[in-house]
Amino acid sequence: MSGMPTIIALDDLPSVLPAGGTALVSSCSAHSHVLCAMVEAAGDRLGDRRFGGVFVPGLNRDLWLPGQDSRMLIFFQTPELRVVRDRVDFVPISYAQILRRFEQDPPDAVLFMCSPPDDEGYCSFGTECSFVADLWPRTRHRIAHINPLMPRPPGRRGIPLAEITACVEGDQPLLSVPASRPDPVSQAIAAH
Repeated sequence: MSGMPTIIALDDLPSVLPAGGTALVSSCSAHSHVLCAMVEAAGDRLGDRRFGGVFVPGLNRDLWLPGQDSRMLIFFQTPELRVVRDRVDFVPISYAQILRRFEQDPPDAVLFMCSPPDDEGYCSFGTECSFVADLWPRTRHRIAHINPLMPRPPGRRGIPLAEITACVEGDQPLLSVPASRPDPVSQAIAAH
């Protein structure tokens, strides 16, 4: 793949992401509400596509279930996903086992948030802490939400802009858990 990615709008996702297959999506703090909205807008046009990720309770609340035949592959249970359990494949395994599973059966697509390209044309995965950075070279469809608010931490170079299939750009604050005062049980555990 070479050249520049196709710029897509809210309703354009099916033109770059075919029906069926498995897509790994950014999660944790790098969860993209923009990409999730595009998936929802695509609806049944994505067919029996499965969306997988490391969805964290209290942080990742969106459902990636755009059509009647779509499913989710999850490794942590959330309250929102427990409600739709008949459309969820729940596999409670460790991070290392998750990576091995995806290495043995790679997704055909990754939908991820990244930073704008640097001077050398690389987009950083920033706070993405699932497996998009490891698996993107093995995927055919690479759909990016280029977020100017995504930090560029030191480490991996990221993905060359020219290797992205399609992208949408837009500001989205990164997800975080609000600060709170510890409850008595948490204080007792910390003291121990």
